[in-house]
Amino acid sequence: MLRTYEFCLSAPGKGFGNRLVDYIVTGCIPVVVRPGGLLLPLEPALDYDGFAVQLPFEDIPILPSILANLSRHAIWKKRQRLMEVHKMFLWDEGYGQAYEVVREQMLQILKK
Repeated sequence: MLRTYEFCLSAPGKGFGNRLVDYIVTGCIPVVVRPGGLLLPLEPALDYDGFAVQLPFEDIPILPSILANLSRHAIWKKRQRLMEVHKMFLWDEGYGQAYEVVREQMLQILKK
């Protein structure tokens, strides 16, 4: 069903990270409501602006206008980027790249 939606709301709460991953791998553009300094999976290495809409809590009242003002081209670019990054969130052997991405990020952290 998620594949049929243009945007999927990902607000903090129980299951926040799981919902976000579900949206990414199904091609639904995540609309991420971000509290404070919350880091999303694979951040800061992965730039979410390319495939998601992000906003702070205080902008929730203007969310409909934010989404309505996105051009068809901007939405297309976000969908294209989702197609590029979705494998980074999948753990299945032979297709997903999550293991490799997390491993590389951990190695980078340990080098610091």
